[in-house]
Amino acid sequence: MRTVIPMEVPEGFMKAKFWFAAAIALLAGEVALAQDLHTVVLELDPRDQNPSSSLTLSLNGAKSPPAHFVLKARVGDQIRWKAITSSEDEGDVRITRIQYLSGPRIFSKDLITGNSALQATVIRGGNAPYVYKIHFALDDQSKEEVITSRIQILQ
Repeated sequence: MRTVIPMEVPEGFMKAKFWFAAAIALLAGEVALAQDLHTVVLELDPRDQNPSSSLTLSLNGAKSPPAHFVLKARVGDQIRWKAITSSEDEGDVRITRIQYLSGPRIFSKDLITGNSALQATVIRGGNAPYVYKIHFALDDQSKEEVITSRIQILQ
C-alpha cells in the first residue's frame, strides 16, 4: 500500500497562476485585433505617351494592373495610397484624391483628398468590394487621370 503525502501549495501560487493566464489571454486578444497599415503604391512611367497604360498598383512589392488589383483589409485597418514614377528623375506623380464609386461605404468620407500620400481607416465592412477611383496628376499639370481599383473587406 502506498501512502500519499499531500503537498502544500505556496500561498499566492494559484493567484499568480490566474493572473498569468489572464495576461496571456489579453495579449492574445490584442494581437488578434491588431490593426494593419496597407500601403498601396501607384507606379507609372511618365515617359510613356499614355502613362496610364504603364501604370501598376502594388502592395508589399507584388505589382498588378489596376483592373486585377484587389486589396484585402479588415475593419480598423489603415490604407495609405502613394504614387511614384518608375524612374526618380523622370518627373513627379501625385495622387490628388480617392473617390468612392460603388460597394459598401467603408470609409467615413466618399472623397479622400490630400497633397501626396492619402490615408484612410476602414470603419465598416461589407460583402461586395469597395470600388473607387484614384485621381492622379503628373508633374505640375492640372490634367488628372483616373483609374479604378477595389478593396475587399474580410469578415
